[in-house]
Amino acid sequence: MILGQYQKALELLNQGLKIAREIGDEQGEGVCLGNLGTTYQNLGQFDKAIGYSQQALVIDERFFGKKHPAVARDLNNLGSAWHTLGDLRQAKEYFRRAYLMFRDFFGDQHPHTKIAKGWLDRC
Repeated sequence: MILGQYQKALELLNQGLKIAREIGDEQGEGVCLGNLGTTYQNLGQFDKAIGYSQQALVIDERFFGKKHPAVARDLNNLGSAWHTLGDLRQAKEYFRRAYLMFRDFFGDQHPHTKIAKGWLDRC
């Protein structure tokens, strides 16, 4: 985020989302939605964070397929939001899927795999 300037980040991300949609850039739309989800999570607005992250997941699965690091990132973000809200059952399922996907793509020693595994172990 622009060094904690979340409102400015939201403004710019929404502009980017509008442009991505106008020009039919589905990948760009997914990136903007995912970043909006992360920004809202940083602001403590978890319902919005989950909504945007879920939209990013749908687009990334359609664009990249069901098994891709971008999809795993979305799953990890959803797990984090649900974990913060205290729904460990929901969080665990998202983290499990993210961990397995990261492991399959990058192996056990990759930082993304280790982070997802660490979150999974906390559930």
